[in-house]
Amino acid sequence: MTPPPPKIMIIGMKGSGVTTQIQKLSERYKLDAFELKNEFMARKKIEKEKRKRRRQLDRGWKDPPAEPEEVDPDAEPFVDEEIENDPEDFDAEGHEKELMRLILQSQDSLFIDGCWREFGETDGVLALEGPQFLNLLYDSRRVPEIIVFLNCSQAKSEDRMIDKAGITKTCNEKTELMQKDIEKLFEDDKVAKQAEL
Repeated sequence: MTPPPPKIMIIGMKGSGVTTQIQKLSERYKLDAFELKNEFMARKKIEKEKRKRRRQLDRGWKDPPAEPEEVDPDAEPFVDEEIENDPEDFDAEGHEKELMRLILQSQDSLFIDGCWREFGETDGVLALEGPQFLNLLYDSRRVPEIIVFLNCSQAKSEDRMIDKAGITKTCNEKTELMQKDIEKLFEDDKVAKQAEL
C-alpha cells in the first residue's frame, strides 16, 4: 500500500515567518501551498449562499414579510430573516467539520498555513480557540501528519511586521509639510501687518 500524500501544517505567531517558509518549502518540494483559514471562510460563504438559495426555492412564491410602510432613509435595508439566516436547528458544529473535509481532500499533498486567528464577530466560526480548532481537525479526520510551530521573539516579530523606515519617512514628510504651512502662515501674517501699517 502506498502511504497517503503528506499534509504538513505550519503555524506560528504573527511575524514568525509562516508564509515565507511555506513559499520556500513549496518551491523546493513542489507541493501546493494552502491557506487554511482563507479556504475555510471562502467555502463557508459558498455553502451559506447555497443554503440561502435552497430556502428561497423551498419557499416558492410565498410572500416575504411585509416591509414597514414608512421608510427611514437612515435605517438599515430590509432583511428577510427567513431567507438570510439558517434555522435554529441548523448543526453549525457538524457543518464546520464537513467544510474541513471538503477543503482538505485526503488525496492532496499540501503545505498548510494553519494560522487560525483574527475572525470577526460576523464570521460565525465556532472553533475559534486552539483546543476547539484541534478538535475540529480531529473530528473531521483531517489532522496533518506533521505540525510545525514557528516561535519568534516579540522584538523580531515587530521588526518583521512594522515598516519602521517607511513610518519614519512618512513622518518626516508630514513634518516638513507642516513646517512649510506654519512658515507660510507667519509670512502671510507678516505681509498683512505690513499692509495694515
